[in-house]
Amino acid sequence: MYDNTISLRCTKEPKFEHVSLEAAKNHARVDIDDDDALLTSMIAAARKAAEGRLHRVLRESIWEWKVRNSEKSTLEIPVSPCFACQSVSVDGDELDSAGFSFVPSGPGGLSSPLYASLNGLPAAGITTVTVRAGYPKDGCPQEIIQWMLVKITGLYEQREAFVTGGSLHEFGRGFVDHLLDPYILP
Repeated sequence: MYDNTISLRCTKEPKFEHVSLEAAKNHARVDIDDDDALLTSMIAAARKAAEGRLHRVLRESIWEWKVRNSEKSTLEIPVSPCFACQSVSVDGDELDSAGFSFVPSGPGGLSSPLYASLNGLPAAGITTVTVRAGYPKDGCPQEIIQWMLVKITGLYEQREAFVTGGSLHEFGRGFVDHLLDPYILP
């Protein structure tokens, strides 16, 4: 799927996190405002860790994918979940949407299809695809949010180990890590 990729980049970052500062503070039982900046950075760190494990985009955002066309007329889009195609161009010439079809990826878990696809593309040239991917603000699966909350709380409770240079031991896969299993993409 990625063999012919030239670039894949987020062109419009979202301005939200699925875990709010208030939810993180409640889960970690923090009742002071002194650590808000620290918790905010831990929220982002937990989301990025989840995205890495899942191979998914968690926040709704805009992505641009450039790929060299091959003999295939169908391309699988390497971001998931992907729910809308905004534009497609080949060698800089925008294609009319009537000339290709877009199939969105499944919204979560191992729902089919795992990846969105474009069908009916020319066999030669460089295709640039702009898509909307990720979960909307209130649409992230609860299992993923719960995993992030547990990780944020763990980071917060072990913050002194980072400050003093102590050792933070990573335990084996526990119950909480299995919350992500249905959402992990290959």
